[in-house]
Amino acid sequence: MAAARGIPEAPAPRSQHSATPDLAANRIWIFGGAATDGTYLNDLHAWDASQMCWSGPVATTGLPPAPRGGHVAALHANTLWVFAGTAAALSPSLARPRLLNDVHALDLATLQWRSVSPRGAAPPPPPPPPPRAFAAAALLPSLGALVVTGGAAAASPRALRDAWLLDLRPQSCGAWRQLAPLPADLSTGAPSPRAYHTLAASADDSHVMALGGVTADAEAAAAAAVAAAPYVESLAIGDGGDTTWLQRDATAAAPACASAALEVLAPASSLQRYAAAAAQAGDLLYEFGGYVAAGGAGGVLGDASLRVRRLVRQGPEAPLCAHLVEVIAAA
Repeated sequence: MAAARGIPEAPAPRSQHSATPDLAANRIWIFGGAATDGTYLNDLHAWDASQMCWSGPVATTGLPPAPRGGHVAALHANTLWVFAGTAAALSPSLARPRLLNDVHALDLATLQWRSVSPRGAAPPPPPPPPPRAFAAAALLPSLGALVVTGGAAAASPRALRDAWLLDLRPQSCGAWRQLAPLPADLSTGAPSPRAYHTLAASADDSHVMALGGVTADAEAAAAAAVAAAPYVESLAIGDGGDTTWLQRDATAAAPACASAALEVLAPASSLQRYAAAAAQAGDLLYEFGGYVAAGGAGGVLGDASLRVRRLVRQGPEAPLCAHLVEVIAAA
């Protein structure tokens, strides 16, 4: 329904969209997603947390990203960054949606979109990550970078297990670097393939942590065979750009990297989840909803409680850990 007399319009119902907090402006930016009829969207809306109202659809200039869902988005230096996702098929004869690996940036001061490609001709910039949807990302503000891990690919194996760093600094303008060559042996601590997961960063930007997700064929995300990932995995990013994966069991009552001074108010939930919503505030990670794998038979709608995890690290060499400190039941 169109807005009347200039009254801002709330976004149409959708899924697979992004919701990016803008702390400086006290807003949340909503971009894209899939409408109830399956049509992909590329409109932009803003929720004003001060006035508790919507503004939108927001008028922008430049060439916006193609309509999409399942993308990742982040805000850095007053710029909204959008990467990857799934979009409509190029031809009606193609039943499968297409996957994307493009990068777009919206200057929030001018509300102008631009397509991002690495600058500089010598040496040639490294290639971008393969196309994907339902990946996870974490912003590293002190590095001016975005870490992207996993997601669903177009070909088997459909759940990816790679990690990439997108340089957001003006002098690099979207240069990609693949992180941590990944051995096939998962016992080394390398991350398992996953999509629909959550990624969180430590306060000093030295570690990121992957939580939950789908480890089986991502196309079967709603099928009974799906099992959620049982591990928390921490990626340590060194000063020289070297990376190391460290794996810890998220269901343990006292994780190996636990701080003795931290009181664990509740044991970690045995319900591993995927496609949940998450927001980070300092060392606290808030998780809500999602799907769970109940007894190995996935596709079960997750609980409606709010889970709060504290991200803890002891010393520069310790992995990042997530202690479940509170479960707030829904009213």
